[in-house]
Amino acid sequence: STPLYSSAASDVYKRQAFSWKGFGLGLSNFEQKMESSTGNHYHVEANFIDSSISIGKRLTRLAGIGWAASGKAKIDSAIQTYQSQQTYGFRYFGLLGYQWETLELMIGYQYHQLRYRDMTSKNSGFKLTNPLYVFGWLMLVGIGVEF
Repeated sequence: STPLYSSAASDVYKRQAFSWKGFGLGLSNFEQKMESSTGNHYHVEANFIDSSISIGKRLTRLAGIGWAASGKAKIDSAIQTYQSQQTYGFRYFGLLGYQWETLELMIGYQYHQLRYRDMTSKNSGFKLTNPLYVFGWLMLVGIGVEF
């Protein structure tokens, strides 16, 4: 497979999670729009089911993993538009948080690796033989509320 080098990209990442006694479950979604140097436009999405473990009271350390439960990819070229039928992938993440009263400020890192299979042309029904791979990392910043 050929790596994609993006000249313009935008990322959106959202996560909702609940934690009890240091163990957490959550849902997150990731969306990225890219444009390749050849002018193709890529739009990928993934929805993850996350699990995590946290240690500490005032200074919190959190580590977790997420599995892609669903998602889709779309490639727009000058002639064809392709859409994926299957999504596979995972993400690892780590956060460091500082709790002040009921608020917690967090900063962290995420690595994700996604594979979109069965990329099919909307125009002709032709399937690409190679899947689309998307991998990368994000810096994370967040706010938590204890209740």
